[in-house]
Amino acid sequence: HPEVLAMQCDILACPLPADTLDAIFMNAMFGNLADRAAACREAARMLRPGGRLIVSHPEGRAFVEHLRATTDLIVDSLPDRQTFHALVTPLRMDVTLYQDDPKLYLAIATRR
Repeated sequence: HPEVLAMQCDILACPLPADTLDAIFMNAMFGNLADRAAACREAARMLRPGGRLIVSHPEGRAFVEHLRATTDLIVDSLPDRQTFHALVTPLRMDVTLYQDDPKLYLAIATRR
């Protein structure tokens, strides 16, 4: 049976060794990362070949943009397709799904 490991830690200080995880799920938090490129590098390091980085937001990218425009919250935009591709492809990862709908943002990169 697959093992499920739930951790709460700063991805830039995560103690897991390389090639350990089958999936990393970042839900409704990617816009809060101070250094997305570094976070993606660490995710790629920890993922096994075939492992997936899943970035999602249940309200979608337009909702995050609306928050940025109408509140004092400090949150960055979710990456568009080109930006997500640029973040992950240098890290031996392929974008295997990108969905940017009004009520769901879902971007998946699979490690080669």
